[in-house]
Amino acid sequence: MLPPSIDPLKEWEKTFDELDKGILTLLLKDESVSLSSVEIGQALKITRVKAWRHLKKIHRTSKRIKGKPIVVFNPSLKTWNMNWDDFEFPRVGESS
Repeated sequence: MLPPSIDPLKEWEKTFDELDKGILTLLLKDESVSLSSVEIGQALKITRVKAWRHLKKIHRTSKRIKGKPIVVFNPSLKTWNMNWDDFEFPRVGESS
């Protein structure tokens, strides 16, 4: 059975703010992308705490709406990535 295909940037346009969309754009670049909250914070010029809070917001919101989170945390590597196991996402190009 194929995982459901979703586009969180379009489906939840009113749910997520610009910072949430920026985080998702970073994580949607490739399946192999796995970033820490520090790396996300540096890329978006915010603190790691703010990045962490927005990642947790995305996690909770998507879990409530879809039943499974669209972003997952890997505690052994302390990194975040998209939930490619349960969902299929469109890729976001480098130039976007």
